[in-house]
Amino acid sequence: MKSRNLSIARIFRPLALAAITFVMTAAALPARAQITTLTTLPSLTTYASLLPLPSGKFYGVDNDGGLAFCNFGCGGVFELLRESGGTWRKNYLHVFTGPDGVWPSSGLLLDSAGNLYGTTFYGGATYGGACGANGCGVVYKLSPAAHGWNLTILHSFTGGKDGSNPTGLAFGASGSLIGITQYGGSSSQCSVGCGVVFQLARNSSGAWQETKLLDFAGGYGGEKPVGILLDASGNIFGSASGGNNTCYAGYCGVVFKLSQSSSGWKESIIYRFHGSDGSLPNPSLIFDSTGRIYGSTSEGGKGCNTVTGCGTVFQLSLKNAVWSESVIHAFTDQADGYMPVDGLAFDAQGNLYGGTQFANSLALCNPFQIGACGQIFQLTPHSGAWEIAAEYATPGFITPVGNLLIDSSNTIYASAADQAYFTGGVVFEILQ
Repeated sequence: MKSRNLSIARIFRPLALAAITFVMTAAALPARAQITTLTTLPSLTTYASLLPLPSGKFYGVDNDGGLAFCNFGCGGVFELLRESGGTWRKNYLHVFTGPDGVWPSSGLLLDSAGNLYGTTFYGGATYGGACGANGCGVVYKLSPAAHGWNLTILHSFTGGKDGSNPTGLAFGASGSLIGITQYGGSSSQCSVGCGVVFQLARNSSGAWQETKLLDFAGGYGGEKPVGILLDASGNIFGSASGGNNTCYAGYCGVVFKLSQSSSGWKESIIYRFHGSDGSLPNPSLIFDSTGRIYGSTSEGGKGCNTVTGCGTVFQLSLKNAVWSESVIHAFTDQADGYMPVDGLAFDAQGNLYGGTQFANSLALCNPFQIGACGQIFQLTPHSGAWEIAAEYATPGFITPVGNLLIDSSNTIYASAADQAYFTGGVVFEILQ
């Protein structure tokens, strides 16, 4: 595929969709809410993620296609702010061009000085060469300047032992960065490496230096990590595939933990999925106030009429130094929908929100024509169990992507993208 230079107008080509406000009612579980599109996302966007600021605005990323050689845009970092009339305005802080990154693949981090940090799945110094000529990805920093923002590449992956194609990033101790790559590393069990956990920290000369904390073994030991979460003690948790994205004989995915000791970092598999309890964990892992971990799986679970299962929301609890899993909801491909996607969030009342790619109860939605029936669901604890209390259709019924955000007034902010016909996406809010 030959590279073409595209104009900024082409890269930012919006959807033919004006900002809209509407009320959508799910047939089985009525949930009336005002759902408003805040901004559209460029054509071929399949991933976006938001970062809230105390001022009421957001920073965000969109991948804008993420195809080989940036034929349809390399993605960008933007700010989204509410104007005096109540409308929202989107400004791009940086547009990636290839050597500086392609396809932002994780949410943004913000430090106390106002700098932003993130990763791109492709691009970097290997752009046009390694990793299928797309480049092996970067970790970047964006710093506010007098005239715009300055981008610095903190690490450009080579596709070798240092990893390739980063998919997650978090702040570590003393200003370091902890991240994961989906491929690369030293294991020979995967044709392009099974992925790594890495740390970026400044060395004695002030330069950023990568240290590999874990090489995934592949197969039963986990591979292709997709999510990362740090606790207050600096322990690293994450989710990974269990082997070739196939669920059999315990190869349905894992949740792992890395703890630092005097002899270095030690990995433990704190839970291994088996299919009936979930399969193919999504990136998003979150803690509740008691330290329990919540996540979702895109497949697996019981009570569904498909061979692979319709997905789960799960809870991991620690008791007597042993982690145990509970499935708090197994999707049934009925009114509750199926195929959970990334993004979980709690509100102040302890309700848990997430998204699914399909929801058969949504009026006016035909997944064969639209490609999805995307929704945001609400799980509420009741009498020792969790129940689906509400479902909200996404604008255009497209698939929720990235993270969910819920403010103190229980307003939900989220992104969704057309992952079937690649016509773009939206950032939207739900006023409950």
